[in-house]
Amino acid sequence: MLIRNIVACLVALLICPLSSGNNWPQWRGPRGDGTSDDSHVPIRWSEKENIHWKTPIPGKGHSSPVVWGDRVFVTTCLEKEEQRVLLCLDRRDGRILWQRTVLTAPLEPKHSLNSYASSTPAADGHLIWVTFLNVPKFEVYCYDFDGKLVWQRSPGEFHSKHGFCAPPVLYKDMIILNGDQDAEAYLVALEKNTGEERWRTDRPNKVRSYCPPLVIDSGGRKQLVLTGSLCTASYDPDTGKQIWIVDGPTEQFVASMVFLDDIVFLTSGFPEYHVMAIRPNGTGNVTKSHVLWHEHCDASRASYVPSPIAHDKDFFLVTDNGFAYCLDAKTGKRLWQHRLGDHHSASPVSAGELLYFPDDDGTTYVLKGSDKFELVGRNKLDEGCRASPAISDGQVFLRTLSHLYCIGERQKEPGAGGEAKANLDHPSSGPPNRTGIPILENSEAWKFLPPADKGAGQPLPAWARTLVKTLPRTTAALLELDYLHRAKSPLDPKLRAMMRWVAAHANHCAYTEAIAAADLRRAGVTDSVIQSLAGDFSSFTEREKIALIFARQLTLAADTVTDDQVAKLIAHYGQKDVVAMVLLLAYANFQDRLVLALHLPPDPTSLSPPLEIHFVKKDDMPKPPARISPKDARSEKAHLRVQDREWVEADYAHLQKTMEAQRGRAGRIPVPSWESVRSLMPGGYPSDQPLRIRWSLVCMGYQPELAAGWSACTRAFAQESEQDRVFEESLFWVITRSLKCFY
Repeated sequence: MLIRNIVACLVALLICPLSSGNNWPQWRGPRGDGTSDDSHVPIRWSEKENIHWKTPIPGKGHSSPVVWGDRVFVTTCLEKEEQRVLLCLDRRDGRILWQRTVLTAPLEPKHSLNSYASSTPAADGHLIWVTFLNVPKFEVYCYDFDGKLVWQRSPGEFHSKHGFCAPPVLYKDMIILNGDQDAEAYLVALEKNTGEERWRTDRPNKVRSYCPPLVIDSGGRKQLVLTGSLCTASYDPDTGKQIWIVDGPTEQFVASMVFLDDIVFLTSGFPEYHVMAIRPNGTGNVTKSHVLWHEHCDASRASYVPSPIAHDKDFFLVTDNGFAYCLDAKTGKRLWQHRLGDHHSASPVSAGELLYFPDDDGTTYVLKGSDKFELVGRNKLDEGCRASPAISDGQVFLRTLSHLYCIGERQKEPGAGGEAKANLDHPSSGPPNRTGIPILENSEAWKFLPPADKGAGQPLPAWARTLVKTLPRTTAALLELDYLHRAKSPLDPKLRAMMRWVAAHANHCAYTEAIAAADLRRAGVTDSVIQSLAGDFSSFTEREKIALIFARQLTLAADTVTDDQVAKLIAHYGQKDVVAMVLLLAYANFQDRLVLALHLPPDPTSLSPPLEIHFVKKDDMPKPPARISPKDARSEKAHLRVQDREWVEADYAHLQKTMEAQRGRAGRIPVPSWESVRSLMPGGYPSDQPLRIRWSLVCMGYQPELAAGWSACTRAFAQESEQDRVFEESLFWVITRSLKCFY
């Protein structure tokens, strides 16, 4: 997409850990223990009731879905093809957005109850990590949200006759992985963005287990606790140093631990069954001093595969053969027991006061999280289930043997569905800070901006208040460019807002989708018409349909736009408006990627009419830095700053070669001469230096006001970010991932 590199640079300048909000980012959710903050989650469903969508998933796998924003990720294995696959689905309608073959390799030996895709992925809003076994190597893969491989690394070997399952666990800027195996065993932490190893810790006893660690707060410190390899142990998640260890209580483990009231609880099942509670405030070997209570039992009283869940003052578990229990956390007393399904593999999750227990036949039992047994719902689907559910924004995501279900309606955030009433006089009116980057109050943000000729003190949108401290001049240029596109575009306001909505919808950006919807309502468009923009455009006129298809296609696959499409657009709208459309969609894709990178929710202040702000210019226009030589174009500093593999790999020589090839292509829109453009140049441009880049001539020749805003923005950013001139020269033709120029 256009301006992918500017987004990468902005994010690299500002990046820090993001909040998971109501997302379900990893195995057992945001806290790794199956609990959710959602309280309005469906309690009843069937194949004919309360199903938002149902999507076939190719292949087989037991991994759970993970959810971030409008994306749902799940892994699978196409066994005949020996392919391990990562899928990305649209949360709103269940469409498969992309599918990546992560690994093609012979299938490993495994237990009959295991799968070749059992490890649940992890996601943080920018990247997603998956793990598979490429015998004998344990492989970790990192993709971005567009399905592009960012890095791949093997932390070591993995040997187990029962197969593989090692979900990545998110912690700060690391992912932590458990390599318990029938060989040299280890825990390892990798840097999220690069895969570089942060620390490695040897595990004792060399016995296979499949338990993701759990991060807890206890004794005034973070701890990483897990069972496996003939022991139960705690480590410092920042360094990997062991804190305490308990012998046993058995050989192998599958179920994850849970934590409640400063007590960690485990259940285990091979070769012996145990339930145990441990006080995690000790050091060294605490087998005799910190085991709070312990029961050595049989298979009808402890689980081997399903993990337990903690709620209120109790621990809850379901055994593999279907017996559910409630245990008092402090004493281990069994407060109730009840038979659920015949066999359970999935781990329960919670929402508010309710607990959800899926069984292998596809029935989910909804229980009250209480010391008295109360069955709230019994929900049967048509096929079996091995994967644990995910809960996000009031919806349950449940993977069966061949489908992924989205159950219930999504709980909308305030302002997402319509134009919110914003208190424009309030200095901090806007969304909560979900970026992890400070969103300044309005009055504070204005202090960083350059002096304003017009519009000083108006409420700034959240993205501007986020960027302004780091990039004040660029933020000022972006604010002016935003105003130009929303108020000064030659396009009909209704058509402009419809195209902007289509681009936002295609980019899954609720923030700008809400802004475009507000602009459409101001133009007299009804909500039913707005919703029809998500479809096939059959309800629109032929003239509108051509423009809307173009908006969607230029957003999703710009290099597939044909000369015939452009010719039809020109026939309907003229060259001036078509150039304005391209500039609008270029800005739409830049703005959406910036907002998504910052993880901003819909912002009530941004739904107001466009802000007309004009800033005092520096002497003339910001002057870009001197061109750097080709040999210096890929400096170490630039490589670290721009976390975008395609942009980094597109070195100076490649960009120059590609630009020359573009110059040799016939234009879809006639390129005006320098003489015809000279009179249109805004003040501050040196009129004696001719523009040599085709896009500059085309934009200035047909849309001088919009082109001036673009040029001011790119030159300001080049100055503030110390980018080299190749950035400015290539900005408008880096329009697709393959660097194909629209013009």
